[in-house]
Amino acid sequence: MQRKRGPRNHGELVAWQLCAHLRRLVWEATREGPAKGDRRYCDQIRSAARTACYLTSEGFYRTREGDFLNCLVMAHAALAETDDYLDHGLGKQYIASLAHGAMKEAAARASSANRRLRDSLRSQWMAQQEAKRKACRRL
Repeated sequence: MQRKRGPRNHGELVAWQLCAHLRRLVWEATREGPAKGDRRYCDQIRSAARTACYLTSEGFYRTREGDFLNCLVMAHAALAETDDYLDHGLGKQYIASLAHGAMKEAAARASSANRRLRDSLRSQWMAQQEAKRKACRRL
């Protein structure tokens, strides 16, 4: 039986892939139409969506214990910020209802993948800590 390997780069992370998908949807929705007229709104929602991608990829390459998890926590906050801007855009009629629904679903999927990855990292970290405690007891 072949051993399951982890991702070799950030692009293989499902959490990053879903963030990147959301980023593309946000860009497409704000490139034309009513949103285009509110430069500040466009800059802010795009920045929030980009930040989720950037933090997920940055965390993947961090080597200090806990850094990846911290980056994922901040990426989750950026996804929540993006979600808030989506609702604001719908209220201002910057974003069509259909596009809003697709982006809300993409944001929810990205947030869920982020949470699953954080939970996995926490489980691994806790298992490592327990192994260290057991090793110290044996001494």
